[in-house]
Amino acid sequence: MSIAARRLVRSSGDKFILGVTVPEPNVNVGVYPTVARTAYTGPTTITTPGTVVEDKDITQYITVNAPDVTFRNCYFSAGGDLNHGGMVDCKTANCSNIRFYRCTFIPSTCSDRRDAVYGHDYTIERCHIEHTVDGLAVVNQHAAAVNVRVLGNWIGNLSWYADDRGAHADGTHNDCIQMHSGTGLEVVGNAFYGYKYNVLGTPALDGSADNRHPQVGQIILTQTAAYYHVGDIHVRNNFIWGGANCLKYASRCAISGHNHRYGYDVENVNNIWMDDNQRDYGYTWHFYPIRTDDEMTINGIGPFATSGATYDVHGNHWSATSPGVTDPARKGQPVFIRCDAT
Repeated sequence: MSIAARRLVRSSGDKFILGVTVPEPNVNVGVYPTVARTAYTGPTTITTPGTVVEDKDITQYITVNAPDVTFRNCYFSAGGDLNHGGMVDCKTANCSNIRFYRCTFIPSTCSDRRDAVYGHDYTIERCHIEHTVDGLAVVNQHAAAVNVRVLGNWIGNLSWYADDRGAHADGTHNDCIQMHSGTGLEVVGNAFYGYKYNVLGTPALDGSADNRHPQVGQIILTQTAAYYHVGDIHVRNNFIWGGANCLKYASRCAISGHNHRYGYDVENVNNIWMDDNQRDYGYTWHFYPIRTDDEMTINGIGPFATSGATYDVHGNHWSATSPGVTDPARKGQPVFIRCDAT
């Protein structure tokens, strides 16, 4: 089925073109400003297949345990420090064809353990997500396929914490999208605003006013050893600001209590749109639009063999002031692909 056929358009007057129109909060993504909403009084665990929740303000955490559940024009604001998961959890084996359209996710109280949506088999389109620790978590413990589509959303201003409760020595690692395992992820036409949410009172490490931070990125694709191999990834026509690693694919990462491995043979990573303020990062190390390792293949390029080498990826549009393909990498400015040894 085509992307156009999957879209849930509110009216014929909606001119949003996926991959062309830049998603903007309170303009063309998130809840409709002119449509009234009422308080949600339904169950916090949804078990009825085909449930439609529309035009609601939802202050509770929601668990989906049924197929074909749709949320449309809903404002999610649940806050508080609970165990890690999502404002909406779609983690059970019963979840399939879960849909979010024109919803807003902004927690009333931030937490270093809470994402917007956590799970598998969901499509999220033209939603507004901010102030969560990660935007979207993509993971399926029950099958190899995650079947997640992220289409035309605005995700950013993530909640960075200096204290990550021992998981990382350098604070929380915030990602607009964090994929833990599985196959079948499509990421098209989104705006990723990879900055930390400053209201929490912890300044950026470099003291900058724009809240860029080395642990705030956009799309980080990992694999937890206990789950399934990562593959069939499609990332195209996105708009990217801030962040240290826009797209990161690497072989492994050592985190206390975890044994992560990253997927290989990522497909169709192309047409990543960059912005000038992605360029001037200001730290003493490089940052990378795409970062991978010497076991990866991207768009037929690779597997990479040289640690620290830079490569071009076709179909990308960089700022005119960014280094060219053959230019040497310069501190504080991006390279096309950074290759690290496994």
